[in-house]
Amino acid sequence: MDRFELVEKLVKSTGVSYADAKTALEASGWDVLDAAVWLEKNGKVEGKTSHFTTNPEQQEEQRKQQEEERRREERRKEAARNAASSQNNNGRSVFHTVLRKAKQIIMDNELVICKRSGEVFLEIPIWLFIILLIVAFWPTAIVLVLVFIIGFRFRLHGPDLGSQRVNDILNRAENAAGDFIDRVKNPNSSQNKGYYDATRGSSQTRDDDVIDYNEPPRKE
Repeated sequence: MDRFELVEKLVKSTGVSYADAKTALEASGWDVLDAAVWLEKNGKVEGKTSHFTTNPEQQEEQRKQQEEERRREERRKEAARNAASSQNNNGRSVFHTVLRKAKQIIMDNELVICKRSGEVFLEIPIWLFIILLIVAFWPTAIVLVLVFIIGFRFRLHGPDLGSQRVNDILNRAENAAGDFIDRVKNPNSSQNKGYYDATRGSSQTRDDDVIDYNEPPRKE
């Protein structure tokens, strides 16, 4: 075995640099085992010479053990990467699901403005209504209030927002707002007195002003 091969062997066995291995061999008369001991004494390696051997069979066993350790480490790293990737994918999946559902609600539902008779006056897609609120909130809000005071009412129509429960809630809110407007307009009217008494537990309550409008055909 030539000196170059001895240096490489010592490097693989101890993990030191090529220069340190060569220096150790030169100081030990090119004896690999003595060179390993020299490296340990001089603080170049820490506890590695106890595993060093010149026996070919033991060297092969050491090589196999090192290879197995390397593979186990690679498997641990791969498992960690897969776990992180799976978590990120789950997060993206939830976000995409929410985004897709929000898009569906915005695109497939409408705000319906109808008369007290139930006749549809105007349909506004939810996406357009949201844009109006973002771009011109106060003008849009003022127009809606004026339309409500005039006597129009609002309903939601569509596969997601057009349920009876949602519109019942909207209807009760409109009735409460209508009662407030009536009290402002006619503070001494008998109807307002009924509302006033109702707030105190009286039996003189005002019936809900339920509006049935002609539901427009659902857009496919």
